[in-house]
Amino acid sequence: MALLEYQAKVAQEVAIANRIESATEVEIEEYYGKSGDGTVGVSAKQDSVTVGVSGSKQNVTKRIYKFRGMDPIVKENEDSEELKSNQQE
Repeated sequence: MALLEYQAKVAQEVAIANRIESATEVEIEEYYGKSGDGTVGVSAKQDSVTVGVSGSKQNVTKRIYKFRGMDPIVKENEDSEELKSNQQE
């Protein structure tokens, strides 16, 4: 399952990169932040033993892409080659 999730994320990033390449205007706003902290403590005294565990987690994620317009994509193929040769005759 993890492999499928990874492949899906890669495909998504490639699609975004292709769209960025073909857009006339791109606005990107991205925030990422992951943080985790944990402690474990043991304290021993003559009369008692104390064990403590604490942890915290912070997660910030925001990802906004705005695409405007699309540059024309020109592809050469056999039909366009025939059209060029017919125009030259």
